[in-house]
Amino acid sequence: MKNKELSQMFKPWTARIAAGVVFGVLVIGLVVLYYSLQNRTSPTSSPQVMSDQLSFPFQTKEDSVLHIWLRATASEAAKVSIPSPSSSNPTRSIQTNETGEFEFHEVRLGAEQGLTALTWSTLTTNVSYAYVYEPSKVLDEGIRIIYITPAARNSHYGDSYHFRPPLGWMNDPNGFSKLNDNYHLFYQHYPHTLKWHAMHWGHAVSKDLVNWVHMPIFLRPDIIVTQKHKGNGGIFSGSAIPLPNNQGLRLFYTDDISDKEPKKEYQRSVITLDGIMPAGESEVILPNPPTPDQVANLTGDFRDPNAFMGPDGKWKMILGSYNGKGGVLLLYSTDDPTGATGWAFVNVIWEDDRLA
Repeated sequence: MKNKELSQMFKPWTARIAAGVVFGVLVIGLVVLYYSLQNRTSPTSSPQVMSDQLSFPFQTKEDSVLHIWLRATASEAAKVSIPSPSSSNPTRSIQTNETGEFEFHEVRLGAEQGLTALTWSTLTTNVSYAYVYEPSKVLDEGIRIIYITPAARNSHYGDSYHFRPPLGWMNDPNGFSKLNDNYHLFYQHYPHTLKWHAMHWGHAVSKDLVNWVHMPIFLRPDIIVTQKHKGNGGIFSGSAIPLPNNQGLRLFYTDDISDKEPKKEYQRSVITLDGIMPAGESEVILPNPPTPDQVANLTGDFRDPNAFMGPDGKWKMILGSYNGKGGVLLLYSTDDPTGATGWAFVNVIWEDDRLA
C-alpha cells in the first residue's frame, strides 16, 4: 500500500485523536481554574482533625489581632484554645456559655510571632468565623481568614467587577467614601449563614474601585437584637462624611430593633480615625422621628440616613419614613461642622401616596 493511501486511511483517526487531546486539555484547565477560584475565598489554613477535635493553624505576627465568633453546642461551655507560639508561655482560651447567636471575641495576640492554631471540640463548640489581621498592614493586606463555617461559605463565581464578601449574606452598600488613598465600602452583612438575619456592617477598601481588600467587620448589632430577640434588626443602612481636615470618617446608621413593641428605629453616629475600626462607642444623634405637630401620621419607620454637604455649606441629612399612604422623605440639618450634634428637622421634601 502506498504512503498516500496510508495517509488517507489514518487521516480521520488523526483528527479525532487531536480533538480528544484538545478536549482533555480544556477539561483539565477548567478543573484547575475551578479549584484555584475556590482557594481565593477559602480559609488560609488546612484543618487537622483528631477525633472530635478540630485544629486550624495560622501564623501570628508582631501586632496580630484575632476576631472569632463561637457558641456552645451543649450544656458544657464552648472553648477554643490558642497555644502560644513560644512553649514558655501558657495556652490562651476563649469560652462562652451562649447557645443562641454566635458570640464575638477579640484577642490581641501581642508581640509573639510564629505558628499557632485554633483548636476546639465539635462536641461542645461551634465556631462560625475566625480571622486574624495586623492593624499596621490591614489596609494593604486585608484580613487572613482562618475558618468559615460551611453554612456561610459562598458559591464560587470567580472574579468580576461585582464586589462580594468573603462569606455570608450581604445587601445594601453603605457609607461609600474615601479617606486618604483608600475608597471605603461598608455594606449590610450577616456573616454566619447565607440568609438575612441580625445586620452587621461589613467593610472593604480599594485603591482603584476594582481590586478590593476585605477588612475586619466594622459594626456588630446590639446584644438586644442578637440574644434577646429573633435577630430581626441590627445595623441598618447609612452613610459617611469626612471629618474636618480629612482626619477620619463619621458614619451614620439606623439602629433597628424590629421585634420591640412599638417598633424602634433611631439614628446613631460613630467615627473611625484609622479607617479600620470605630474609635469609641457610637452615639444616638436622633432618637425619635419628627413629632406629630411637625409631621402627621408617621409610623415607627425612621431610617437610612443619607448625609451630604448642602449648598449653604452645612451638613444635611435625608431620612426615610412612612405615613400610612406611602414613603416620606425628611430633611435634617446641623450647624456642627463635624456632624456630631445639633441635627434638627427642617421639613418634608417628598410624600408619596401610592400605597393609600
